[in-house]
Order: sequence, then structure tokens, then C-alpha cells
Amino acid sequence: MTFIFKKYFISKILKVVCLIFLLFSAVVTGLYSDIRPVFAASLHLGWQANLEEDLNGYRLYYGTSSGNYGPPIPVGKVTEYELTDLIEEETYYLAISAVDNSNNESELSAEINGIAQTSQLLNGTASSGVVDPGDEILYYIDVPAGQDILEVVLSGSNDADLYVKYGTSPTASDYDCRPYIDGSDEFCSFANPNPGKWYVLVRGYSGTANYQIVATCSGIDNQLQNGIPCSGTVAPQEEDYYYIDVPAGRTVLNILLTGTNDADLFVKYGTEPTSEDYQCFSYLIGSTASCSFANPEAGRWYIMVKGYAGISNYQIVSSYSSPDHLQNGSQLSGTVRSNEEDYYYIDVPAGKTNLEVVLSGNNLADLYVQRGASPTSSDFDCLSYLGASDAVCSFDNPTPGRWYIMVKGYANITDYQISASYIEELENAVTSADILTVDEEDYFFIDVPYGQSSLEIELTGYQDADLYVSFE
Repeated sequence: MTFIFKKYFISKILKVVCLIFLLFSAVVTGLYSDIRPVFAASLHLGWQANLEEDLNGYRLYYGTSSGNYGPPIPVGKVTEYELTDLIEEETYYLAISAVDNSNNESELSAEINGIAQTSQLLNGTASSGVVDPGDEILYYIDVPAGQDILEVVLSGSNDADLYVKYGTSPTASDYDCRPYIDGSDEFCSFANPNPGKWYVLVRGYSGTANYQIVATCSGIDNQLQNGIPCSGTVAPQEEDYYYIDVPAGRTVLNILLTGTNDADLFVKYGTEPTSEDYQCFSYLIGSTASCSFANPEAGRWYIMVKGYAGISNYQIVSSYSSPDHLQNGSQLSGTVRSNEEDYYYIDVPAGKTNLEVVLSGNNLADLYVQRGASPTSSDFDCLSYLGASDAVCSFDNPTPGRWYIMVKGYANITDYQISASYIEELENAVTSADILTVDEEDYFFIDVPYGQSSLEIELTGYQDADLYVSFE
């Protein structure tokens, strides 16, 4: 009786091995490349089901050299199995056996081999998965050279955590980015990512998390045109990127951010700014922020708008310009917001005995003056504050040449008027010569000693110019 059972069982198992062999042969030619990996690389195997009633399950054997296997893995009565915790790009050799309810085991199937791989994330294409607490699922994305930004977004149910690292698999203690916030909605962003493999790990933390993961890399295509606003929307911690190409010879670059809720402005020349690496970082209560640069380098300036609180609908405008020309004695008007800057210049001829620049207005603003180059908040020849009274910068015997003037807003919106005038002392009976354009003015003074019987002032020249005299 026992002998007959063994003969019957062996015959049945051989049939099962044959069926496994045939399916293994098909699987070898195309091991699943889009399967979900766990922690490291994996292989996903499948085989045709055994229909015998007393089949208890299967045992899977594998190793890194042909015919040399470790302890078998009881995989149960399944027809697919994912072999995990494998070394990426390592070749593994596999075979399977069938086991009945009495623990009798068949001979091994024919051996197959396959290369363990990590699931690849395609640029901008979402991949879905499920993780239980403590489970880890690994992906990678190949980032080409020349990309301006890499963003990885995790969303889903319950609580799963996102880990990202360049060049090697991240762990719970070794990563380049780990938001580690409540829930499964997490985000990592990298400016100027290194080309090559970036690894993305999803780790279950609380509850069974059904999730979606998407990685996107791209060059920045949001070019700002001079003086033309562009609109956008950012959620908290989300980042939008822009750039503007500034020609040579410009003396000022202004970037202004306005909008709802709260977003922050970061600016840097030559490469994208980050929250830790920037040339200007501006934040205020609400989405009103600005950055200004005197004598900006010619080339590409990068701008990042980062959400801070609430969904921020914003408008960003960037403008570069040369300073406006102030004629001697004339007045120009303008408006500056907090931290915004306007620039002017006046050309002072030789022989002038005084230069005076006056700023008046309805709010708080600062006046900066410097000869030869646009002033900054830290580099100037004169700084004067507009408040209850006018801001005034005065220079005796000013060096001839171009003098630059900056008006910088300090609080709220300031409507202002700016004027600059130079004056020359006339010596008795000595002629002074100059050239005036239309509406330009020259100022002179003469000290008249006590007891003089007359004062005569004569203006000669060609074209048309007017003479005005007053006494102080």
C-alpha cells in the first residue's frame, strides 16, 4: 500500500516539475522589469498551477552560482513569487520543487537564471504600490545631464515615508532627502541634480499604505521677459523656478513677488537657488517680497518661488534697466515698495562747488548716493533716511563725472520725488562756459562783498537759453 502511494506520488510530481520547467523557460526570457521591488533589487517569478489535490506547496531554491543554492524558501500554494533583498545587477540561479501534504518533495526543476533589477521610474510617470509598516520598496530614476530640477512626489493613504539618495540606495539613516511628515504626502526637490541614478525608497510607517510615486526631472523653461509678469501657484514646500537673461551694461535688476497667503523668494546668478544657497532671500508676512541687484552680472539669473503657508497664487515680475538721467535742477517722480530699488544718475561737470540730492515723499524710503558706480545697501558715499523730513545728500567740491543715486523703499509703498543739482561759484569778472540741452539747468552763485554799487550778470551764446537770478 505504501509502495503504491509512493509510485503514484512520484509520477504526479514529475508531471508538476515538467509544467514548472515549461513556465520557467518562458519567464527566463522576460523576467518582469516593471515589478515592485522591496528594499533592494528583486526578481518576480511565475509558474503554472499544479492541479493535484494533495499538493501542499512549492519550495524555491536560489543562489549566485549555478547549482549552488542556499536553504529553500517555502512559498506556499502560489503561482507567483517576488524574490527580494537581492543585489542589483547580480545574476541569480533558480530552481523549484513541489511538496505534498506528507512533506514529500520532488526533484528540482530545470535551473533558470536572471539578473536582479530595481524598478525604474520613468520621467513624469506615476507608479503605484502598497507597503505595510516596516516594508521598504525601492525605485530609481535615470537623470540625464543638464537637468535643472528633480522632483519626487509621494502621495497615498495612511502613513508612508519617502527617502531619496543619489548614486546608492537610501536607508532610514542615510539619505539626501527625507521629509518625514505625518501622512503619505511627501515631497523632495533637488536643484541642478547630478546626472545618473537617483534612488527612491518608500517605507511603510503606520497602517497599510496604498501609494503613488512620481519622479520628474526637467530643465527650467519658465523664462521671464523684462518687465512682464508671470503667474503661478505653489503649495507649502512646493517650488517653482524661473530665469531671466540680463544683458551687459544694466545697472539694476529688480525681482518682485506678490500674491496670496505666504511664499518666499530666492534669487541666484548662474545656477538655481535653494533654501540654503542663494544671493537674495526675501520673505514678508504674506506673499510680497523683492530682491534688487545693483550692476547685475550679465547672464542668466535664476529665481525660485517656494510656498510657505497655504496655497499661494502669486505673480512674479523681473526687470532690468539702466538708471534714469537726472538733469541738473530737475525733479523726477517714482514709487517703491518695501526693499524695492530705483536708480538714477547725474553727470557733474568739472568746477562745480556743490552737489545736492534731495528725496521727498509720503512714506519711508532711503537715499543712497555714490560716484562712479551704483550704490548698494552696504556700499555708498552717502546714506540719508526719508521720514518726517526730506532725505538729503550734499557734497562740497564734487569730483566731476557720473554720480549714481538709489532710492530704496523701507516700509509699505512710497511715492517720492527725487532731484539733484550742482552749483558753481562765479568769480568776479571771470567767464564760465558750459553746454545745455533743452530743459537742462545750470546753477551758479557769486558772493558779493559789502558796499558794491552794482552787480551785472550777462548770458551769451547761440540757440535759446534763459537767465534767472535770485538773491538769498
